[in-house]
Amino acid sequence: MLTVAAALLSATIIAMYFPTAAEAKTTTWQIPSTKFSHDTAGFASPFSAKPGTSINLYVTCASPTFNLTVYRMGYYDGAGAELEQTTPDQPCEHQSAKISDPKTNFVAEDWKVTTTLATDTLAPGMYLARINASDGHQSFIPFVLKDKDVAGRLVVSVPFQTSLSYNAYTGASAYGEKGDFSKRARMLSFNTPFSEGYGAGIYYFYLQPLVKLIDHLKLDPAFVTDVDISQNPSIINGAKALVSGGHDEYWTLQERDAVMAERAKGMNLLFFGANVEYWRVRLHQGAQLGDLEMDIYKSQSEDQNTSEPTIKFRDQKLPESELTYQDYNCFPAKGDFSVSDPNSFIFDGTGAKKGEVFPGMMGPEVDHALASDTFTGTRKVLNSSTITCGTHILDKPTSSTIVYGEIPGAGGTISIGDMNWVERGLTSDVPKRTFEFATKVTTNILEAAAKGPMGQHLP
Repeated sequence: MLTVAAALLSATIIAMYFPTAAEAKTTTWQIPSTKFSHDTAGFASPFSAKPGTSINLYVTCASPTFNLTVYRMGYYDGAGAELEQTTPDQPCEHQSAKISDPKTNFVAEDWKVTTTLATDTLAPGMYLARINASDGHQSFIPFVLKDKDVAGRLVVSVPFQTSLSYNAYTGASAYGEKGDFSKRARMLSFNTPFSEGYGAGIYYFYLQPLVKLIDHLKLDPAFVTDVDISQNPSIINGAKALVSGGHDEYWTLQERDAVMAERAKGMNLLFFGANVEYWRVRLHQGAQLGDLEMDIYKSQSEDQNTSEPTIKFRDQKLPESELTYQDYNCFPAKGDFSVSDPNSFIFDGTGAKKGEVFPGMMGPEVDHALASDTFTGTRKVLNSSTITCGTHILDKPTSSTIVYGEIPGAGGTISIGDMNWVERGLTSDVPKRTFEFATKVTTNILEAAAKGPMGQHLP
């Protein structure tokens, strides 16, 4: 039975995320799966810039004409986005020119600029430009407009490096081609559309529900990409907190060092996912097109750069627990979230009881705290859920944990340890009570981090 506080929370959350019929009409920014087709696709260059910068958009489509509708992402009365620009119709062009290297399965789209987007009137934020082809096919092009200064702000990191690693638009991703890992791409180009998230990459499923909540809470988020942090570590200087979404797996050493250094100065770290900072990548400017490329060999013997090999961080004595305070556990994970310590501040206002189960939001990858984990400072396990990993009936139970790490005089770190926390927990894809619970827990964590170094004000 819900407490009065929990009942009021339920009513508030339902109003937030289940809009009225009038509000629902404004959610037309989304793309139905039936309309997404690889014959309509595009990418932006640069994909992260300051307002006022002209952004080149490269589009391919097979219909007679197309236009673009440009959306700024946020809460917007429950819609999730607001329409900022609509471009005139223009002829479609099928673009297929590419540069490739069979040794590394590298492919870069050598397309012509289709249109140039002026951003003078656009505010900083996360954007999706939707391609609307006249045959009904649609696809997103993601880009970020950065603030000049993020000091004192909550900063959301958009994982373009992970989006690129899973990108199969050109055939081979960092995981292989048609299931063959040996045919994986060892080098990848950012000059290509994303195959996941209807063209938006990892952002669409693993970050957008969180961005919507952050904006609704009026926490004044700023946006950067992981590439920005890798290439310009000072871009996060002075931030109150850095927020990572559900799937933030591929990092450069420069990004790792920058984030840990800023945490030492007081920046909080919030990881609303699992399998964070697992694979190490390198960025460089391509020799042929001069555009940004990424190395990810996943093999010590194949990578000729022996001083910066693109293998797992943990295999270089740089375990993820130094960043997240816990360890990557497994895939696929099965089970339900269960409350082990309802007295933790993260559960304040949820009405949750010890042992209460919340189905629908665990997996497919999870983290857990191990006694052998290495980290600086102190760590507390805030919650532990029992799960199983793998696909066999005899798989042994293991755990998925939420942890809080603290370094005296530095920022705090909270790691959720569950990849589906954002993708499912913060959406209507789970039971209503699960959604309400996940939303309130996330709110508690965000608001605590927005106050400044968590170690100074948390119990």
